Amino acid sequence: MVPPHLPPPSCDIEKHHQLQRLKVLLVATFFGLLAGLTGASIILGWVWPGYGGGDTLFNAQQNRLAWSSRQLEERTQKEISSRVVAVYSQEQSLGGNNYFNPDDKLGDAAIISSDGWVVMYLPKTAVNLKRARALSSDGAVFELEKVLTDARSGLVFLKISLLDEKTRARVGGQFQVVSLAENVDAGSEVFVFERDTWRSATVNARDWNIYARPHLDTAPAYALALNIGFSHGSTVINGQGRLAGFMLADNIFLPANYLARVMPTVLGTGKVVYESLGVSGWFDSEQPIVVDAQRVAGSFAISRVDKAHGLLRVGDIITTVNGQIVTPENLWYNITGHKTVRLKVWHAGKAIDVEATVVNI
Repeated sequence: MVPPHLPPPSCDIEKHHQLQRLKVLLVATFFGLLAGLTGASIILGWVWPGYGGGDTLFNAQQNRLAWSSRQLEERTQKEISSRVVAVYSQEQSLGGNNYFNPDDKLGDAAIISSDGWVVMYLPKTAVNLKRARALSSDGAVFELEKVLTDARSGLVFLKISLLDEKTRARVGGQFQVVSLAENVDAGSEVFVFERDTWRSATVNARDWNIYARPHLDTAPAYALALNIGFSHGSTVINGQGRLAGFMLADNIFLPANYLARVMPTVLGTGKVVYESLGVSGWFDSEQPIVVDAQRVAGSFAISRVDKAHGLLRVGDIITTVNGQIVTPENLWYNITGHKTVRLKVWHAGKAIDVEATVVNI
């Protein structure tokens, strides 16, 4: 027997070595070509995704991203669900047991304080809330202690009762609260809770025709329009689970930043109060304001004085507050927390400086 690693006795040793080298070369060439073709296919798939029915690596990356997104969405859903309650006008009774009829649902309310204040949107149609109940995602039923209505925005603040000992024990003595979203505007992706499902939507534009003009300077001036419609009262959040607003009608929702203007006084004093310059009118963004044949962008025209104080008069145009131009987004932020503010005003055709008192309305 000839060992397998040695050539047969009749073999030419030189030719045997050449044949072995040729085999090694062919094998190396084959694998080199295979690696080159694979790499070329991947690069071609990136440049031309439709090549060969789609690139496997590209699709795998997309699938991993989609999987991560679903996981994030599920986690966000769970977190926000514990911070939202469904509000019904009443409980129905059947055979000594109670139940909630979907026709009695008024909408969803977001929890804004650990002691039980929640906020939701209700249409102006009269609704008797004396028998209303709130239902949490884990099945707890709450009565209401107090109801506050903000006529300017349509928001309604409800105080959930924590007087019952079982209720306090169930929530650990306090509720988890929502955070407010910032910078929700055209192009933003949001999620709306409707029929027990979070549905994705995109913000298309601002809608300036929802609220009447004139209006209080720091009251809501506009709403946001989505690309699809939802039921009024539905809760709107962003991708991080922050409260973005409440559906008003069809595809229109009120941004949550208006909530910040009245929430401090609701939680602190149990009242709906706007910090204001004491005037009503409209922003240039709503109706262009013109002075001396020139539009005054970033300004507020006064059409009514709600609080008689200072030098502000009907027909005045406020252009800056504490050095900042006047917009629906920043006016309230520029006056809140101040007793007085510095204004630049067009008054009777002249630019004047005014020190105005901040009032509560």
